[in-house]
Amino acid sequence: MARNELEVDGRTISLTHLDRVLYPDTGTRKYDVIAYYVGIADAILPHLAARPVTRKRWPSGTGTEPFFEKTMPAGAPDWIPRFTIAHSTEDKVYPVASSAAVLVWMAQMAALELHVPQWRIDLSEGTGARRTARLVLDLDPGPDVPLSQCAQVALTIRDVLADAGIESWPVTSGGKGIHVYGRLPAPVRSDSARAVAKEIATSLERAYPDDVTASMSKAARPGKVFVDWSQNSSAKTTLSPYSLRGLEQPWAAAPRKWSELAEADLRQLQYSEVLERFSAAGDLLAELDGPAPTLPEGVVDLGEYRRHRRADVDDSVSTRSARSTIEQGTAPISPPSTTQPTPPTPPPNTTQPTPPPSPNHATRAGSSTRSAGADTEQTVSARSAAGENGTVVPLRPMLAVDESIEGLEAHDWAFEGKWDGYRILVRFADGDLRFRSRSGIDMTADFPELGVLREALSGHSITLDGEVVALDGTGRTDFTLLASRRRRPGEYLLRLYLFDLLELDGHDLSALPWEQRRALLEELTPWFAATPIVQIPGLLDGPGDRAVAEAKAHGWEGVVAKRRSSPYRPGSRSPDWRKQKNWNDVEVVIGGFRMGREGNDRNLGSVLVGLPEETGLRYIGRVGTGWTQSQAADLLAELRDLEIRMCPFVGGVDAPVASSATWVLPKLVADVRFMDWTSTGHLRHPSWRGIRRDKLPGDL
Repeated sequence: MARNELEVDGRTISLTHLDRVLYPDTGTRKYDVIAYYVGIADAILPHLAARPVTRKRWPSGTGTEPFFEKTMPAGAPDWIPRFTIAHSTEDKVYPVASSAAVLVWMAQMAALELHVPQWRIDLSEGTGARRTARLVLDLDPGPDVPLSQCAQVALTIRDVLADAGIESWPVTSGGKGIHVYGRLPAPVRSDSARAVAKEIATSLERAYPDDVTASMSKAARPGKVFVDWSQNSSAKTTLSPYSLRGLEQPWAAAPRKWSELAEADLRQLQYSEVLERFSAAGDLLAELDGPAPTLPEGVVDLGEYRRHRRADVDDSVSTRSARSTIEQGTAPISPPSTTQPTPPTPPPNTTQPTPPPSPNHATRAGSSTRSAGADTEQTVSARSAAGENGTVVPLRPMLAVDESIEGLEAHDWAFEGKWDGYRILVRFADGDLRFRSRSGIDMTADFPELGVLREALSGHSITLDGEVVALDGTGRTDFTLLASRRRRPGEYLLRLYLFDLLELDGHDLSALPWEQRRALLEELTPWFAATPIVQIPGLLDGPGDRAVAEAKAHGWEGVVAKRRSSPYRPGSRSPDWRKQKNWNDVEVVIGGFRMGREGNDRNLGSVLVGLPEETGLRYIGRVGTGWTQSQAADLLAELRDLEIRMCPFVGGVDAPVASSATWVLPKLVADVRFMDWTSTGHLRHPSWRGIRRDKLPGDL
């Protein structure tokens, strides 16, 4: 048996079988593996330091049966640090990788994979202390799930952690998925870190049920990304950053830049590439296990979410979790239902209403509240939302102008997704819950599912602006599903997206800048922790052109830009809010219909639509695609009840169309998507989207 010796860090290590091929597909030898671990030692050792190492060994190379090794083998050099852990059956002695020499010894044993827990050995609190200054989420794609989908989930997790003040880093695992590491402000118990990781994972699962699962059941994983939170347990380990993988090729766990996760050609990297990257740029994870920033009492708050959150993942909605705290050394995360956050108080400004106090101690309309920094008390009443006796005064929502947003900068503007649903004002007071459309129509009875809000808002009065949407199987908003939801049960997920807070417990907030209203709205996130049907979508990253590109990538309807300093102007279409659509759609009035041809004369063929003008209804074309057979049958039955003898269109309709048309009373408003306008003012390639039950012809 050929034997060589290598001196590393003052230690002499005997090496054998250096020419043994450990990766047959690429011809990578044991020699190459040892050389890699020597070359990457300065990067990997800080992430292995003070952590017991479990090794996964392939003595005969990948493609053969490997085995995990926890304990130190007989004959291991006595200079290797070791740590004893009590297991259920016996105590096990683990090696600790403290030097490049230990790495070489492990590589000589064909230990390709190095697995460590998140906690570090800290004998100052006894041998049983299990405290960690980092957490990890392992994103494992199910069958047929691309790495790009893992990347989108990772980006969402980055933003969730950033909301809590936790910096994070991605690592392509060298296998199928991605690891996301977060550095905690101070060491905490492993069970606390595990609870926070589970909260994040389950929140993602609620927000993206078709794309993400937090379930340990493998049956739940096909087509989804499994967010494994359990590896934060003190008994679990994770493949170390920079470790090799024992797969068909010598891939390695590679730290990445966040910008790389958005690249179309994202892939796993081989060990030689990882070594080259480290030589060129150093350790991208250098700050993960370094000194952590100091925060008061080591508290980590996962209830606060930063404004610029990516919804890849929406969260078409963004992911939200209840406020979770980790207290240094003892407390687990706080349950979301036990504590309501105190909204931040804006700087003193006598021209603005006083923001509400803590929701648990909010006063009613007309009561006295002391403004921040003021010497006298002032009376605040929500006149825009309620009358003197508390009865609801119908509001009209603030509207956006149609204008390009691609030149707008993020420091002045915030960017929201433009959702494909019914714009709704939500009003709750004295147990009475009401939903009103933008035209003032009471739509409370249309959404019985949203009755769960009564419990969430109990004890408060509140006025909110939002949109009711239906999510399709991909998680995108789909107005056609929303419009036909009564006849398509089980084919959609109903959601109420909230994006503005106008009044809370008698305090009129409409004069506050949008940025302050948004912050107050986000403080209410824990109120809806038990009602996932209600969500506060995250914001898109600016500037405007980036927001538009992201919305297009997600297949959203468009983007709404809101000036951060803008007040809320009920019923006003203000340039402080701007919308840009990713395609054309138009709201029209139905004035007639035609039956189908070629054996389908019993079925609806098309509807004739127009736009209201001062002189009457102007014909703009006919729509005959975009509906299912059952939708067409339901629409035909509704139109039959509206039949009239006279053509409702001013200027008439082309003779070939009019000759086979049935005219109807022009009272139904519909939503139509189309490519563009013809030279004659007609719709080009129109497609049906649904009836607008929230609007009347006079609203157009």
